[in-house]
Amino acid sequence: MEKVTRRIFLGVAGASVVVAAAGRQVRADEIEGQTAKDPGNMTVMEKKHVPKITVNPGEPVEVDVVVGEVVHPMEEGHYITWIDVYLDGKKLSRTTLSPVVMAPCVTVKLAPKTSGMLTVVEECNLHGIWKNCVEIKAE
Repeated sequence: MEKVTRRIFLGVAGASVVVAAAGRQVRADEIEGQTAKDPGNMTVMEKKHVPKITVNPGEPVEVDVVVGEVVHPMEEGHYITWIDVYLDGKKLSRTTLSPVVMAPCVTVKLAPKTSGMLTVVEECNLHGIWKNCVEIKAE
C-alpha cells in the first residue's frame, strides 16, 4: 500500500475542491430521462422502471417512491443504482442503492412552504435514467 504523503493528500484534496467549485447543481428539468409514453397503458419495460410516487398529505408531507409499478429486480447484474428526489427542479436527496437491497424504494418527508413539482429520477444499471413527476400541495 502506498504511503500517503502530505503533498499527495493536498494535491488530491485541491483537485476535489476545484471540481466542486467549478461544478453546479443540476436541475431536474435538465436531466434527460425516459418516462411513460402513455401512463395509462405502460409497456413492461416502463412498468419496471418508471418511479411510482405516492404523496401522503400531512405535516410533514410524506413522499413514498418505489421504482416500478412492478418492483424492479435487485440482482448483481441488474439493479437500481440511485434514486434522486427534486422539488421545483432543486435536488432534495439522493439514495444510493446496491444489488443487496430488497426493493428499490425511498421515503422522504417534506415541509413545503408552497405547492410545486416533485420529480423523481432514478438510474438502472442496464436501462439508463428514468423519471416521473407529480404536483405536490403545501398544507
